[in-house]
Amino acid sequence: MPPLRLILQIIALVCMILGLILIFTALATPSWQVAYVRELQQWLQSGLWMSCKTR
Repeated sequence: MPPLRLILQIIALVCMILGLILIFTALATPSWQVAYVRELQQWLQSGLWMSCKTR
């Protein structure tokens, strides 16, 4: 049976890799929040580094 320290390091490594994948996915997708503003009749797409308005 592996020692507790090794198990905790493996869990930390898996969490780190998962976090990096999520960060790169968030940065690679420009618009992850899409809403329709009825008053202006526009689509509003927002992301971490981009904001677009389309009619």
